[in-house]
Amino acid sequence: MSSQLAPPRPTRKSAGRGPMLPEIQGLRAVAVLLVVLFHLWPARLPGGFIGVDVFFVISGFLISAHLLREVDRTGRVRIIQFWGRRIRRLLPASLFVLAAITVATLVVGPLSAWEQVFRHVAASAVYIENWALAADAVDYWAQSEAAPPTQHYWSLSVEEQFYFVWPLVFALAAFVATRRSRSPRSAVTVAVGVLVVASFGYSLWFSATNPSVAYFSTFTRAWEFGLGAILALLGIERVRSLLAPLGRALLAWVGLAMIGVAALITRSSDAFPGVIALLPVVGTVLVILAGTSGAPVSFDRVSSWRPVRFLGDVSYSVYLWHWPLIVMLPWVWGPLTTVTKIGIIVATLVLAWLTKMLIEDPCRDARWLTARRSVPTFVAAAAVSALLVGVSVTAPPLGRDTVATRLEEANSFALTSCAGASAVGDPACDIDPPGAPVPGSDIVAQDADPVIEQCFSQDANSELIRCTFGDPDAANGRVALVGDSHAGALAPAMMRLADERGWALDVYLKPGCPWSDTRRFREDNNVVAIDNCESWRDQVSSALASADAPYSFVVTTSYAIVGNMVEPAGEPTPFDASVRGLRETWGEFVSATSTPILVVRDNPNWDQSPVECLADSTDKAACVESLDRAFSNRDPQVAAAEGMSRVALLDLTPVYCPEDMCRAAIGGTAVYRDAHHLSRSFALSLAPALEQRIDAALQSLTTTEGTP
Repeated sequence: MSSQLAPPRPTRKSAGRGPMLPEIQGLRAVAVLLVVLFHLWPARLPGGFIGVDVFFVISGFLISAHLLREVDRTGRVRIIQFWGRRIRRLLPASLFVLAAITVATLVVGPLSAWEQVFRHVAASAVYIENWALAADAVDYWAQSEAAPPTQHYWSLSVEEQFYFVWPLVFALAAFVATRRSRSPRSAVTVAVGVLVVASFGYSLWFSATNPSVAYFSTFTRAWEFGLGAILALLGIERVRSLLAPLGRALLAWVGLAMIGVAALITRSSDAFPGVIALLPVVGTVLVILAGTSGAPVSFDRVSSWRPVRFLGDVSYSVYLWHWPLIVMLPWVWGPLTTVTKIGIIVATLVLAWLTKMLIEDPCRDARWLTARRSVPTFVAAAAVSALLVGVSVTAPPLGRDTVATRLEEANSFALTSCAGASAVGDPACDIDPPGAPVPGSDIVAQDADPVIEQCFSQDANSELIRCTFGDPDAANGRVALVGDSHAGALAPAMMRLADERGWALDVYLKPGCPWSDTRRFREDNNVVAIDNCESWRDQVSSALASADAPYSFVVTTSYAIVGNMVEPAGEPTPFDASVRGLRETWGEFVSATSTPILVVRDNPNWDQSPVECLADSTDKAACVESLDRAFSNRDPQVAAAEGMSRVALLDLTPVYCPEDMCRAAIGGTAVYRDAHHLSRSFALSLAPALEQRIDAALQSLTTTEGTP
């Protein structure tokens, strides 16, 4: 049997908890520093998120070394006791921070955030936050939400899932080996090796095909823990003995350099954790392999410095506290500045130190928690988690009721004269009425039509969904609305017109997917979503052309920026390719049906969020954007519609931008519900202006080309 892991010359020892290896504490300090700096200044340290991968390798090494010592000594693993120790080590601090997030959200959190925050608090309380975020990654609407204050719990969830499964792997392998009179260590090594290879292969494939989900997946991360485990299983002391102290010191610095390079060159758009994840993972492995060399210029010597040692000691609590402060302080103080970011660092260190001294250490050593085979540990953890889940379930409905009431008031106001778009061009109306009921940012973010949101075919599928509104008998004709989320944001105006004019309105929507014969380009390289967009587009064209009752006309619009995110496909620029694709798709439909297509020019796109401007400014009239900046991204739909037979352009720019200034609020109504989607209230008020342009366009097509 191979020699057991025996860490050499630890610099200090914590009572009852074994040696504290300086290189491990140094790595923890480096890892948490990278993560915090990345979250505060992402542009300056774009790959700082790889600090999480460093933590994963460390966990794999330490936990496997502990389990291995037990297997070598007894031939088995005491799983319940292991789980109890992990709970006492990790859950008291994490559940305390979750409780703090819960209270802060109830006291100062925007009502519009309650639904999202408490959903993620519940997921974090039972350590499945990584899967909740993975689900958000394939949900278009969730992608547009601000990051929840529990987002960093995804890595803690991955770790807890690892801690749950890993002793089972060791125990099962040791049991099988004992029954077959084999070495338990060898059996465990084989089992871990197989898991590492399988996980790494899966990570390469899934990171390339679905990176948004792969990033949060436990299965794509398991190999990182596994490589740390292999260090413990192979008996690293034998490797260390082959190197002189100076050689080991050099090895550690090489590993640290690899981690640093990864933090500088890795981008969030990379397929991660794919091949590029090897850089920080292998770098961490090298630092651990080097161990405590004792050389004068070694990393372990630097790690023994008091500030580094302190940061390593409190790294867990630093990780827990920093992100909620980053997300939640703007709820009270507005956008973060350099001064507030420095303040967050100081506050994080203070809170981390207090948490470690008052919660982490006392709970880890509490005798009452270790009594009766750790039963109190499991009961206490389950009770606190259940309490957090209970609050997370009961709080959102209260917030929803308040939001629903205020949105109903805003929607009703939008239908009155001089409200919203109705105020534009009417001398009797005030574009910026004093005391108007512009909903706050915590309300307007929810100002979307809940029925329309159910009409979208999402990224994960190519399902053709048709929602029908208005007069089912189509007394005055059948109309279609086709496009992406910007078409969905315009839908309330079309729905209002359908009710008023007796149309049957069919709606076909897919987020991020224009009705265009081009292949989308996505920064996340989600091939599944790209393929589904093409399939959906073809189905829509077929459904529109083969409808039992021909459409009187089709209205389409899409996000101008997304319209330019296409593969050039032989054209000089993506814009040219997009124009060609739109013209080809529209042309084929018009040729087959002679049905007119009315193209709505995309709404303005702001450099800053108009909703945030309204939230931060006491003067709503000051939240404006110039025409040049608001339309700096050319809309390919405008160029595509020009000169096409039976295609007309509807331009609502004068409504969005009266007096050549695009406004965040018009006629007492917030124009947008986020950075670029119209609010339902404003879309409802937009119906008369849209109606005028539809009638004018159809009249023009009738005059120039005959009956539509």
